[in-house]
Amino acid sequence: MRREQAIQLSSRSNWRQQALQHIALANLCATRLKNTILYNSSARLHRWRRYSYLISYRKCGRTWLSTVLVHYVGHAKGLITEPLEFTYAPARKYPELLKYGNRVVFLHKFHHPGINPEGSHWAFSRCPYNNKPTGFLVRDPRDVLISLYFHTRSKRGNNSPLDMSPNDFVRNEEFGLPRLIQFYNLQYNYSRTSLGRRVRFYRYEDLRSESDSSVDNWMEMFNYLFQEPINRTSLQWALDVNEFEKLKRREDMASRGLKRAEGEGRVRQGLSGGYKALLYNDTLRYMNDYIEKHLNDFFADYKYRSL
Repeated sequence: MRREQAIQLSSRSNWRQQALQHIALANLCATRLKNTILYNSSARLHRWRRYSYLISYRKCGRTWLSTVLVHYVGHAKGLITEPLEFTYAPARKYPELLKYGNRVVFLHKFHHPGINPEGSHWAFSRCPYNNKPTGFLVRDPRDVLISLYFHTRSKRGNNSPLDMSPNDFVRNEEFGLPRLIQFYNLQYNYSRTSLGRRVRFYRYEDLRSESDSSVDNWMEMFNYLFQEPINRTSLQWALDVNEFEKLKRREDMASRGLKRAEGEGRVRQGLSGGYKALLYNDTLRYMNDYIEKHLNDFFADYKYRSL
């Protein structure tokens, strides 16, 4: 009799422990992702399901994309008719303009400490955006690295030496090409699992294209992320007011005329192929060889480039 009672007490204790672990994980998710829905004790589970995610490596165009997104939602809802003041974090400054059906969450990381840390066997199974509408934004790794180089130099207190040349930066294990290629391959591997079956990839170059299909690419992406029909007129307006030169001018106005070194600022050049003018031929050859050898064939459009 006592043995049966002891077994029952032990099973109850294990159940409580598991429940506490799940609660702790949910709270950690809420803290790490700044998800106010999970903080709210009156929230219902279906509200948590109304989230979509846009994941990208740094300097893949997230600032531009999120700026277009908040302008689109504001115009579609009839809240704005003029461009908003420039901000480096439109998703945080205008949280009410992130929701048009689903609320879109922007993230730069795949691994989150305490949730699905790198190297853990549950890195995929505990991913915050499992089975949710998720977009992975990708860009030519060569352009990403040059943009990231200037961005890193402008950040005081960064671990990267300020006197590092772009050629050294590209080969750097912590900031350079190996880490970026690892991130791209990780995205692809996740998308091939059952948990990542709702992942879609979007190319920065397709969104920046001046062809007639560019707006269609935006329509398809926003329709998927918001899970709502998209107003083409509002989308075209959001793209027009956030053309590169217009966005650059608003950023300069927001900086209040402060002098900045070349490349400083979030909106740099927005070009494709600009890396060739800044790198030595042997560095270009190293990048092409490394990408061709290590980048997954899924990203074949980025694998083969001439010097």
